[in-house]
Amino acid sequence: MKSSTPPLEQALAWLHLKCELPADWEVTAYAIEKRIGRMEFSTREGLQSLFSWEPCRKAPDPDITMKGFLEKLFPARGLSAGLAGDVVVESCGPWMLAMAPEGPAKAIWYQAESQVLLSWVFEPATRESLRGILQSCVANEGPIREYQLHGIHARVPENYEVEAISFFEKNLIFFFVALSLLLPGQNCLSTPSITHRFYELPNSNSPPLMQRCC
Repeated sequence: MKSSTPPLEQALAWLHLKCELPADWEVTAYAIEKRIGRMEFSTREGLQSLFSWEPCRKAPDPDITMKGFLEKLFPARGLSAGLAGDVVVESCGPWMLAMAPEGPAKAIWYQAESQVLLSWVFEPATRESLRGILQSCVANEGPIREYQLHGIHARVPENYEVEAISFFEKNLIFFFVALSLLLPGQNCLSTPSITHRFYELPNSNSPPLMQRCC
């Protein structure tokens, strides 16, 4: 019997995370700040999921972090608050996943070594693929860090961070800066210690969805 689960054909690597995504997902909002930020993923049908990261000194309580979140979200989405009683928390790859028979789902992953809490909220339309996405996740760590977006793949030393990204119709420019080499007040536009990388975007039958930095 053929599986109805959408294939995960797109690799993503960003700051704390590496994973596989459905081929039709696009990044429609992103943050380059390593300490705290988020990414939004959408298709032509609308928002699919929201991934975020924030500092956290210790592992959170799943009931408070996930069940409490869904209890507030269900009424806001016009769903019965009683659904919160049907929320089940389970392990899924490195994540803890909370979901009810219907409505959105939320997953969290506490990375103890870096003291970062990753959170991922999935819209109901993603139910067939969300477990595969979560199980594909690994930490983006080590002396060489990866950045993979829109088919573009960069590997940089761990002391380099993204300073800026420029999107064009056919091209994408990543600006990386070695923080250890920067002097106070310097940035990627004022210092020669920056690595500039230029890539050509893959051919596509349709232009990418609008993107914004958040």
